[in-house]
Amino acid sequence: APVMALVKDKLGNPVSLYDKAGQKLFQSHHENELSELTPFDYDYVNEDGEFAYRLQIHRDITSLGEQMEKFMLYAGSVALAITLVIVFIAIAVFRKSLIKPLENITTYFGQIVEQPSMLAKPVNVQGNREVVDLVRNLNSMTAHMNGLNQRLEGMAYVDALTAIPNRLAFNERLEELTHFSRKNDEGFCIFIIDMNKFKEINDSMGHDVGDELLKQVADKILRKTRESDLLARIGGDEFGIIFPGLTTITDAEIIAKNILASATEEIKIKAHRIRPSLSIGFAFYKDNTTDVAEILRQADQEMYQAKKNRCGYSYKI
Repeated sequence: APVMALVKDKLGNPVSLYDKAGQKLFQSHHENELSELTPFDYDYVNEDGEFAYRLQIHRDITSLGEQMEKFMLYAGSVALAITLVIVFIAIAVFRKSLIKPLENITTYFGQIVEQPSMLAKPVNVQGNREVVDLVRNLNSMTAHMNGLNQRLEGMAYVDALTAIPNRLAFNERLEELTHFSRKNDEGFCIFIIDMNKFKEINDSMGHDVGDELLKQVADKILRKTRESDLLARIGGDEFGIIFPGLTTITDAEIIAKNILASATEEIKIKAHRIRPSLSIGFAFYKDNTTDVAEILRQADQEMYQAKKNRCGYSYKI
C-alpha cells in the first residue's frame, strides 16, 4: 500500500492494482470517486514472461480533451504566425525583386519624357532574372533610340546638302553669342555671302551640278574659318558666318579677301569648268546698344551693294 500510494502521488491520478486472477490488491480512491474517470490498463509480466499484475490508472479524459484542445489552438496560432511571417517575407522579396524595379523603370521613362537626353543614360535596376533581362533589353532599346534622337537633332541643325549648319543653327548661335557679348562687353562680326549668277548655272548645267558647286564652295569657305566661327547655309545660294571677337575692319577685310581668293578658283564638275563668283557683306556688333536684327540687315544690304558694284565685298562701319 505505501508503494502504491507513492505511485499515485507520482502519477497524479488514482490507481488500482490487480493480481493475475483479477483480484483487486490496491485501490487509492473510493469507487464513487472513480465513477467519472476512465481506467487505462497496463499489464506487467515477470522474468518468465508470465502475467504478474495489472496497474490501472484512472484519468479524466474530459480534462485531457481540454488540454488537447488548448494544445491544438496553440499549435494553430503558431502555424498561423509562421505562415504570416512567410507571407510577409515573400511580399518583401517580391517587391524587391519585381515591384520596386518596375517602379524604377516607370520613373526612368517619366524622366525620358521630361528630358530626352536621359536616353543616353542606361537604367541600372537590380531584380530577378526576368527583371535583369527586361532591363538589358530596355537599355539596348534606349541606346538605339538615343542614336536616332541624336541623328534627328543633327538633321534639325545641319544642312542636308552641304553638311554644314543651317539657318536654325545660325540663328541660335547668334542669339547665344549676343547674350555672351552683352554680358562680357565683347563684339563680333557677321558675314553674309551670296553666289553670283548661281541660278544661271543651275538652269543651264543642271541641279546636280549646282548642288555639287554649292558643296565645294561651302568647303572652300569653311577652310578659311576658325574653329570658334560658325559657317551656315542660310538660303539657297547664300551663306552666313559668325566671327566671335572679330571687331576690326582690317581683320575682316583680310578674311573676306582670303575667302574670295579661295572660293573663286576654277572648279571642275563633270564636263564643266566653273569659276564661282561671290559677293560678301559684313557688319559689326559693337556694344549693348546695337540691335542684332539691324546688324543682319546691314550685312545683307552690304552684300547686295558688293554684288551691285562687283567689288567682291562691302561693309558697314
